[in-house]
Amino acid sequence: MKHSRKLIPAIALLVLSVVLMTTATFAWFSMNSRVTVTGMQMETEAGDNVMIAANATKTKEATLTNFRNALVQTPSVAKLRPVSSVDGASFFYAKGLQVNGGGAASAPAGYDPYVAYDKSNVDSVTAFKKNYRRTSEDIVGYTEYAFQIMAVNAEGTVAKDLVIDSLALTYSGSTNVQKAFRIAVFADEFESDTLTTETLVTILRPSGAEYFTTNSAVNGTTATSKAVVQKGNQPATLGKAVPAGATKFYRVVVRVWLEGEDTTCTNSTFANLDDTWSLDLSVSFKDSDHTPVTSLNGAVRNVELPANYVVGTAAQPINTTLYYPILNGDAPVAVDGMTNAYLYTTSPAGTALSSVTDFYALTLDTVNSVYQYPVNVTPQYTVIPSVDLTTATLTEDGKVTIDTTDYYVITGATFKGQQLYSTATPTDGLASDSVVYTIADDVATDVTIWCKLPEPAVEP
Repeated sequence: MKHSRKLIPAIALLVLSVVLMTTATFAWFSMNSRVTVTGMQMETEAGDNVMIAANATKTKEATLTNFRNALVQTPSVAKLRPVSSVDGASFFYAKGLQVNGGGAASAPAGYDPYVAYDKSNVDSVTAFKKNYRRTSEDIVGYTEYAFQIMAVNAEGTVAKDLVIDSLALTYSGSTNVQKAFRIAVFADEFESDTLTTETLVTILRPSGAEYFTTNSAVNGTTATSKAVVQKGNQPATLGKAVPAGATKFYRVVVRVWLEGEDTTCTNSTFANLDDTWSLDLSVSFKDSDHTPVTSLNGAVRNVELPANYVVGTAAQPINTTLYYPILNGDAPVAVDGMTNAYLYTTSPAGTALSSVTDFYALTLDTVNSVYQYPVNVTPQYTVIPSVDLTTATLTEDGKVTIDTTDYYVITGATFKGQQLYSTATPTDGLASDSVVYTIADDVATDVTIWCKLPEPAVEP
């Protein structure tokens, strides 16, 4: 009986440990190996008279031909684990052993449950990996994208502000844009050829995110002193009042992390995330009454491509890999929402598009007519099989008339559950040049691109 009495507290302790592990589902609960966000890319597009260069250094880009209207960037390492920051420059995280059953960091009186994180310090990185139990994996507390901007205010007499007017976090196939992401934007004007500063413009959180952190790990001394987050949700103005006729150069850094003190930063939230995340950023000139972005906007990216797009023959060789253009007829297909960025694949010319096709965004240098910076965007695109209408028939049953135009029902043919129609008559039938529509609320929408029509008649 003595032995059985000793077992009772041991069993109770074991049960308590299991309860703590299974109920830790709030802030800072991400001390396991499943919480990962990888491969996040950023697509930056510029407005009129604003150009972007893929130069992350603090030395001004001297080659003007390196500036372009669009840029796609992917950091080399972007496997994130939660950290916290009030200024986007100094970071800290919670010690795994000091996260309580409610998911909050806690510790005995006088004991600091937080650790400063310094990405440039080997010992700090090692401790960070050990804390998150990923000693053999490249994990980071934040990732960043840096580039330079050339802003030419060609306006006759009006000074312009240079602003970020859109910054959207997109995730293919999901309507739940996570609230734990935070983004700090830094911008500095080149007043000489080099910069010595990195000036915070704003820290953005997704719309509806619960809060910013109120702890501080500035200078790596203590993380428990309270501090208000700096420039939280302020308008993202990069350069104010660029004079008419002036050209200004800027360095911009966009730094991204998972805010460990947000209650949505949980294992269940981030367990299944992969490389389908991306950021879409737009920079442009605005008048004084502009409204720059003040929060991280959420959006869903899942672009549908018709299966009858073709893979072209004009391959672009980049670092020993051949990239072939995706064509709509003879026209190159642009990356969704971008200019001067086009879809390519490593599949050979003539390959039919399918669910296993790999897609890459290649940025076009319009000055030198060179494609570069390939970025895998496969998760953002879904290939939709064509509706085969090669033997379809037309009927007057259910005919719809809109503004004196008759639309005839294509028997048994639907696209995404909607009945298909054509202005071709039942007598003539469908041909290679027929136009196919769906109709809703007396509006006819051309969906011919999604359909496979009869082949053109062969001339005798």
